[in-house]
Amino acid sequence: MNKIKNTVLPLFVLVIFLVFGQKVSAYNVEGNGVCTCDSCSDCTQALSDNTNCTSTVKLTQDITDFSGTCINNPNSNNKTFDCQNHTIDGDDSQWSYGIHLSGRSGNTIKNCTISDF
Repeated sequence: MNKIKNTVLPLFVLVIFLVFGQKVSAYNVEGNGVCTCDSCSDCTQALSDNTNCTSTVKLTQDITDFSGTCINNPNSNNKTFDCQNHTIDGDDSQWSYGIHLSGRSGNTIKNCTISDF
């Protein structure tokens, strides 16, 4: 009986880790290099994903009253961020940006209304 306990517990812990311990992205991979996102952090992660989101990241809803910098310097070059006519709205915080890109090149930002940063 002790052998079974000693084997089952480590297997249970491994299963829990595999199910819950892996990083889960909340952005959606559409395919063909296109991803969608609905929050500042998810959009930043999608823009930084150079494996699945290689061409375009699309915002799927308005972001309102965000405190701080919304899209914060993702690791992306030569991508399009398409807000699809959605708004990225801040809370008038000092030293914050709607979209901050530093040291990046070839990116396109389109169909965005950015306010209160």
